[in-house]
Amino acid sequence: MDDLKKFKPSELTTNLTRFKHESTYTLSGCANGRILPANQRQHVFQNGTLLITDVQPEIDDGHYSCEVRSQQGGAPVSRTFRISIRTGPRIASFSFRDNLHEGMRTAVTCIVTAGDGPLTTSWMKNGHPLEEDTDTMIVYADEGFVSTLTLKNLAYRHNGNYTC
Repeated sequence: MDDLKKFKPSELTTNLTRFKHESTYTLSGCANGRILPANQRQHVFQNGTLLITDVQPEIDDGHYSCEVRSQQGGAPVSRTFRISIRTGPRIASFSFRDNLHEGMRTAVTCIVTAGDGPLTTSWMKNGHPLEEDTDTMIVYADEGFVSTLTLKNLAYRHNGNYTC
């Protein structure tokens, strides 16, 4: 069984099977026990292509199978695979407090509010990876879904564009 893993696209296309040596055959597909197409978003083409539009992980994620029967006779050929649809991460907006001055400390938290793991969070300053030092500390929690950046003893060098 093959596994197909995709981040949630608006369309998913896969070739269920293809018989190059046969000129005529019949194709049938099944998803989680339902004959394809199981809804208006699924399209099975005779060339072996399955097209799913407006992908919905709760419906389209699962086990798929395809059976091809040659019209000349012989045993049918089948294949089973799994499509795992994962949702990309979404991050809650964050900002530093107003009226920060030299010598103060501040912290900002990056929270991944949606999306499937595993994932890795990191901080950037002006488009470059942020390095921890005595005044800059990063704490990761909740399997990387939460990350807090703390800046101690603020100075001019801390000015910049911070990205999680």
